[in-house]
Amino acid sequence: TAAAQPEVGHDGTIPNAELFVMSDVEANLPTATDVCDASKVNVEYSGPYNEAGQRHGHGTLRWENGDKYDGMFWNGMMDGEGTLYFADGTEYVGNWKLDRMDGSGTRRYANGNVYTGEYRSGKRTGQGRCYFANGDMYVGAWNNDVIEGFGRYHYNTGRAFEGNFRAGKREGRGKFQLLNGTVEIYRYVDDKRVGDGVRWSKDRKKTWRLDSKGRKKEKVALEEAMRIADRCGPVVDYSA
Repeated sequence: TAAAQPEVGHDGTIPNAELFVMSDVEANLPTATDVCDASKVNVEYSGPYNEAGQRHGHGTLRWENGDKYDGMFWNGMMDGEGTLYFADGTEYVGNWKLDRMDGSGTRRYANGNVYTGEYRSGKRTGQGRCYFANGDMYVGAWNNDVIEGFGRYHYNTGRAFEGNFRAGKREGRGKFQLLNGTVEIYRYVDDKRVGDGVRWSKDRKKTWRLDSKGRKKEKVALEEAMRIADRCGPVVDYSA
């Protein structure tokens, strides 16, 4: 189980940023390609066949390494709804297409992470929700197993970030909701704060200009606060 995540640093970086990409533990798990290529390992199948002698319909496929698939087949391939039980106790429950996780599904990982959302060709791609073992949660866009596009990251500390991501890093305009109810808006480049930001008080009646380290520079009028926020850029979905 991952350690509890500390507060966001004053330099604007997110601690444990590696959680935004596929962890080493996940990367070492059997992939859809590994478990689905029946030509590489001995398998045992129980279920119906089509006229061409291919697995077709609802059946069960077992590999010699202990993995097991229970679900639909189409012309010899896993296709439709099905569950893949990995020998390490983890599983994928959801849709398949041509021997790949594809469509909606839920994947439980050995490190305690749980992802529920869209898949494409065996990768987390589209909209999804990931509960991390340390208590964090991300809801938003994914691309090729990496957080990318617009999303919201909720920390186990109670803080939350909302904004755009590119290749697992914050990019463009982003907003932090702090524990005391205040809100900060910054522009991010390669996961780092760039230029001035702005902070709103809990009641949204007071505003301050902030430097890139998160320190107050001066109190500003609401109109100036809006201009600072506008200079941080629009919310853009980089996954398009």
